[in-house]
Amino acid sequence: MTPPARTFALCALLTALLTGCGTSVVSGTATPAGAAAPAAAPGSSGSVGAAPIDVCSFFTAAEVKKLIGSAPPGRPSTVDDGGSCTWEDTGNYFSLTVDIGETDTAINGTLPPWEPALGPERKLPNGMRDINSSVEFVCGGTRLCSVQVATNSGKDVDTAVGLVPKIRQKVGG
Repeated sequence: MTPPARTFALCALLTALLTGCGTSVVSGTATPAGAAAPAAAPGSSGSVGAAPIDVCSFFTAAEVKKLIGSAPPGRPSTVDDGGSCTWEDTGNYFSLTVDIGETDTAINGTLPPWEPALGPERKLPNGMRDINSSVEFVCGGTRLCSVQVATNSGKDVDTAVGLVPKIRQKVGG
C-alpha cells in the first residue's frame, strides 16, 4: 500500500471508530415558536427521565432585540435534562447563546478544573469565568452553564455576566 493510500485508510478507520464511539444523543423535539416546553423545577435533582429545559423561553423577543439588535427566533437544542438556545441574526451574525448543562456537569457545585492549554484562567465575579468570551457558571446546583453574547460592542462579556442572575433564577441556584 502506498503512503497516501495508507494515510487515507488510517483516516477512514479513525473516522469510523470515532463516529461509532463518540456519538452524542440529542433527545426531545424542537418547541414550536410561541409554545412552552416544561422546564425543570428550580433546584430539582434532574434525575434521569426529567424533562429537558426550554431555554428559549428564558428571554422575550424584546429582551433579545435589546441585547443583539434584532429578535430572531431562538433555535433550541435539548439533551437529557439540560438544554440550550441560540438567537442569531443571520444578517450580521450577532447572537445570544445560553447553554444549561445536564445535572451533575458541575460536580459539587463547582466549575470543572481549568484546562491550562487554554492559557491563563480568566476569573469573573461570583464564581464565574470567561472562556473565549463565553461566561461559564454553575446554575441549578450542579449544572455547568454558559452564556455568550456576540456583538461588536466590546462589552459582550460584561453583558453576558449581567444575564447570569436571570438565568440562575430560571434554573435555580
